[in-house]
Amino acid sequence: MLQRYSRELLQAGHHESFTTTIQIPYHLPLGNYSVVAITTPSPVPIGAPCPGTNETYEGGYATATWTVVPQIVLSTTQTCAGFTVTINGYGFPPSTGITIKENGTAIAQTTTNSTGEFTVSITAPTKYGTYVFTTNYTYTYNGTTYPMPATLTVQPPTISISPSTQIVGGLVTISGTCFPPSALVKVYIGPVNATKLALSGTGWIQVQTYTTPVGSYSTGYVTTSSSGSFSGRYVVPLLPPGTYTVNASVSGVPSSNTVSLTIPNQQ
Repeated sequence: MLQRYSRELLQAGHHESFTTTIQIPYHLPLGNYSVVAITTPSPVPIGAPCPGTNETYEGGYATATWTVVPQIVLSTTQTCAGFTVTINGYGFPPSTGITIKENGTAIAQTTTNSTGEFTVSITAPTKYGTYVFTTNYTYTYNGTTYPMPATLTVQPPTISISPSTQIVGGLVTISGTCFPPSALVKVYIGPVNATKLALSGTGWIQVQTYTTPVGSYSTGYVTTSSSGSFSGRYVVPLLPPGTYTVNASVSGVPSSNTVSLTIPNQQ
């Protein structure tokens, strides 16, 4: 953390000023901390002790104070249902019991270490929406209460398609996120079950091979990754020209949206 200070020092009856930026150390528990600035007739050796109380100096002397306040930080602000999220706490009192609250309800308990820090891993809620995380311990400084709430958005499963216009036998890429991990992806293009019409994709598994006058090719289905996402290149099935709804589901969990594919008239 960088902190910028501007200070005046009284030196031999004159006001002298300077501005500098210093690095605030990490791993500091709750409390007030000071930075001291001294001017001397000759350079001060690196590592020299700071002045003590009521000591007199030939040069100028000034102090500035900052306060370390509690804060909580999430490993991510957006995630999928059931995924792991880490909550980190900094600037709390050392060796203090902390209760983590989700929308006001206690979900986890921990104890800070000697520097007032903690780390807790939780499972994201299965219901989509926005969640606010707070702690039972609070500290008020200059009228503001700390730690400030941390917000997490749990996103629903969604899909996309590219391109959105393609001829019969052409290829489209259908992708999805926030689905159950490592499971079969079921895809429908209009009334046609296109699940096994993928030429390639995430965790692709071959199902059938077709032979044509220009060669042979294989199709199969795709599965979601360990993070619940997928992407597959699908053959557009034999359908009349028109616009068709495309949807996908994994382990019974449907996408929260649908996309459209237009099959144009071929001249």
